[in-house]
Amino acid sequence: MENCVVVNFGVVAPGKIHTKRFQISSSFLVTHIESSKTPLPLEEAFSIRRDTNFDPALENRFVAQYFPFQAFRKSFAYMLIRFEDGSTQQLYIKGKTSGSDIEFSTAKVHFWTNSKIPTSHFKLTMENFSNCDDYFCWDFIPEDSEVKIVPQNGVIRGHGRLELSITFIPKKIGLFYRAFPCIFKFHVSKFIYKMQELLYVDIYGFHSNKELKLNLNQYILLNKPMPTYPSNYCRYVSDLPTQSPIRKELPVIASERYIDFGRIEVTGHAVENITVTNNNELDLVVAWRNIKGSPFWIDPPKLVLRALGGSGRFSVSFSPTKPQIFYRAELLASILWGTRLEHKAPFCLTVHLTGDSFSTNACGWGPSYAIERTRIVLPGTVPNIPT
Repeated sequence: MENCVVVNFGVVAPGKIHTKRFQISSSFLVTHIESSKTPLPLEEAFSIRRDTNFDPALENRFVAQYFPFQAFRKSFAYMLIRFEDGSTQQLYIKGKTSGSDIEFSTAKVHFWTNSKIPTSHFKLTMENFSNCDDYFCWDFIPEDSEVKIVPQNGVIRGHGRLELSITFIPKKIGLFYRAFPCIFKFHVSKFIYKMQELLYVDIYGFHSNKELKLNLNQYILLNKPMPTYPSNYCRYVSDLPTQSPIRKELPVIASERYIDFGRIEVTGHAVENITVTNNNELDLVVAWRNIKGSPFWIDPPKLVLRALGGSGRFSVSFSPTKPQIFYRAELLASILWGTRLEHKAPFCLTVHLTGDSFSTNACGWGPSYAIERTRIVLPGTVPNIPT
């Protein structure tokens, strides 16, 4: 670019602070460098300061820092250089980030168990084909599931392989099916780049009193197919880190992601408390979105969390307005950051809420079932049935 100083960081890993030193060639000294009065969030990924290793009265040497949050993202900034003679020159800073490419050894796992062999195991291999370290997390509650996956979360290194152990422990005789989602912080699909994408592993199981086998694909038919890319599932990625290689602590931690209020009468009111902790190196603002007229509410709606361990307590309340109804909702919180805490960070918090207003003598509630010969058609997700 003509009459322009260009600083190019190239392709770097997200979540790290990258530094580049440069010199502005001129016979006049630089008095200061101006940025936009209303900078864009992408521009705030860059910062400029003088190089303290050189005399500012003799040298035009500066240090540029690039701190990108998102994977597969291009960042740029235009700044104005002012010299002591009153002349100006443009400064153009740019950079982009890489990501990771994850694959499983198989997308379907079948288990057969019986009274003699009550449990079954399978080794699943996860492989990362990129240079970027990646954080993964299986998004299910193992305490209430027939399936245990170890480890449930962790880090897979660039060009690394990780062996996962899947254990099937059936709780009753019959068929079992579930698509288990694994969330990745910096995953890229084969055709489209996207942060916070996920992969599914379909797990089938059959437990009987006798030693027999079934073709599980013939006996299980989903009424609604599992979501594929693009999906809104990336909104659920609340507790994922922003640095690579990953630190042990997560950047923003919520003490609860799923709250079940149970049965509450129409005139009743229930409150649960959650704590949000900020492990980042900068102050953040957690801003929850309350919906007017909703039976669920969170207070306070906005709170500042100080850097490096600052925490805040929020109260989630449930007040049903109509009887004999099963309630379900999501509370979404934006994470605000920046020099004036006015920009949204590229991750959010999600808390899933359930509750009902059934009476004690209600016959219960559940999803509808359609029976076609020997096949049972189930919805993709079956919520708890109140009793």
